[in-house]
Amino acid sequence: MLKIKDAVCKAINDVLSEDGRTLESTADETKLSSLGLDSLSMARVIVTLDDECKVAPFTQGGVDVTSIRTLGDLYRAYSLSPAEGAKESLPVEADVALAADVVPSAVRTIDSKEILLTGATGFLGSHLLDELLDQTDAVIHCLVRADDANAALTRVAKSMERRGLPLGDRLRRVRAIVGDVSQPRFGLSEKEYEELASRVGVVHHCAAWINFLFPYTTLKPSNVVGTEEALRFACTGRTKQFHYISTLGVFCGLQHARNTVSESTPVGPCGPMALGYEESKWVAEQLVVEARGRGLPVTIYRTPFLTGHSVTGAWEATDLYRLLLEGCIQMGAAPDWDHEMAAVPVDCVSRGIIRLSLQESSLGKIFHMSHPAPITWGYFVKQLDSHGYPVRLVPVAEWLRMLLGAIDRREPNALAPVRPLFTPNAEDGRTILDRLARDRVAILGCEQTQTVLKDNGVGCPAFTPELLVRYAARAVGGSARR
Repeated sequence: MLKIKDAVCKAINDVLSEDGRTLESTADETKLSSLGLDSLSMARVIVTLDDECKVAPFTQGGVDVTSIRTLGDLYRAYSLSPAEGAKESLPVEADVALAADVVPSAVRTIDSKEILLTGATGFLGSHLLDELLDQTDAVIHCLVRADDANAALTRVAKSMERRGLPLGDRLRRVRAIVGDVSQPRFGLSEKEYEELASRVGVVHHCAAWINFLFPYTTLKPSNVVGTEEALRFACTGRTKQFHYISTLGVFCGLQHARNTVSESTPVGPCGPMALGYEESKWVAEQLVVEARGRGLPVTIYRTPFLTGHSVTGAWEATDLYRLLLEGCIQMGAAPDWDHEMAAVPVDCVSRGIIRLSLQESSLGKIFHMSHPAPITWGYFVKQLDSHGYPVRLVPVAEWLRMLLGAIDRREPNALAPVRPLFTPNAEDGRTILDRLARDRVAILGCEQTQTVLKDNGVGCPAFTPELLVRYAARAVGGSARR
């Protein structure tokens, strides 16, 4: 067996290489958040380490790892004693305390000729950049983790190209800035930071570490501290408009289960959140609301799960819904859920967000970017089955046994690399998928948002059989059709 640190570094590098990247630093304190590993990428790392180390610590409850060292320490501890427990965390409400220096000045930006976008290399972030370039004439500054400015710009361009959004001549209006949103002053020098703050008039904060495996304490630096740093930037020099990308996950407390929540429904206390990711976004949104109370012009956009592009069908290769779709088609079976799909095409969300952000009347408001006519998972599966993709609905427990059995037998399945999402937790027997199930979260009402979008000429296509089959074709190719 490889030494544990070597195994950790190799597993991470193997996943990064699929995206044309490499693990540039194997230092113990290299932050996992700086590597851009979402929950699905991280799950592939975990599967590899579980096999190599012959232990499965992520099935034992919430674990707190932030770096190469702490990930290695976790596997080392479980190799010696699988009973090692997870750290007990304090209530997340204690972190809802915006720093006293985050106060907007009396001098406000009049124009928006230069915009800062965080998270530009992510799935939604890339589409937001595409829409900002199409709907405005502004110069877009993208905060990117990279070794230098050239590498940062290359990373932005490649992420756009990979998603079918080539920059072309628009590249001249993109400025890539090497930085980290979770660091003081984004990791920039004081001079660089102040110069950027003097030029930018609008901030779109989309950056977040989307990871369903890790607890709140691991995600806090990226999602909570990062949001506070973005708010601080918006208050530096001239006061800037602040557009924040939130999530329907802020309503994942059990007090909201199966209830329809509108844009004006109070989020309320944090409550027993299902996942650390939702907790981190709940705290971050509370900080944004507090900044709004101090006078910062803020708009909040809550998003559901994102599906592929409504025209091309192009989907993020590691998206959970896409992998679930492919895995079910490969098995010929899907879990018989009766819940609505809390999902919407990524291009519809990004187009709507940018159109709303350009309206002065949007400031101070909250928008729900959910689909006005959602479909159920069962309808999706039945449409696939009737259009050439043989998939039958089976009870959830039976489907889970089928999936884990297929993975154990090494049968090809798109869900094999993310097995930790489907492995029952030792504490309560639930899987991560259980925690994301619609019967545990709220239904995101969007009537007010849809009224405004329609007034601005922005619609959202229906989930027609043609669109659903287009998604399936992009996920598994035409050869899977009967």
